[in-house]
Amino acid sequence: MSATEAPGDRSKLVKNFRVRTPNNRSKVTNGSKLMPGLDGRSVWGRRFYDLCASHAADAGGPEILSEAQLSLIRRASALEVTLERFELDMAEGRDVDLDLYARAAGHLRRILETVGVGRVAKDTTPTIAHIVAQYDVLQAEPASAPTPRGATTLPPASPMPTSGHGCPGATHAEPNAEAAE
Repeated sequence: MSATEAPGDRSKLVKNFRVRTPNNRSKVTNGSKLMPGLDGRSVWGRRFYDLCASHAADAGGPEILSEAQLSLIRRASALEVTLERFELDMAEGRDVDLDLYARAAGHLRRILETVGVGRVAKDTTPTIAHIVAQYDVLQAEPASAPTPRGATTLPPASPMPTSGHGCPGATHAEPNAEAAE
């Protein structure tokens, strides 16, 4: 700090954080490069790029992520590629520093946790259209067709549901005598 600046003067600091024009920004900032000096054609570069894209998509897409989140995703992707190299070495019988591997895996987990990338449960609830289509297929099959082992068949359709659940064919049929033997 010079003698002419007051201790609370932050004007120079603020000047350093102004947004630059696209011509004055780095290729990484502009989005034309993922990492400075990285040849995207190498195996490492392609895998790194794929992981960055996948993790960004898992977190909601790069357009809604902050620069800090994107930075963490790049770090996580670099760690992940490194861990994959360790795993390849282990699979080929080469010695690997397991302490380094375990610490890197722990760091990866914490970074991904911080970014908010986690397993998102996929909705597997069948739609009404899917249920009706399955029901129609089962009803169209001949009665003599063998049932695959472990598969269940639906009872014959009734004009009105009798179970009180409001689902067509959701009757509670008595078990047949052959199955009990």
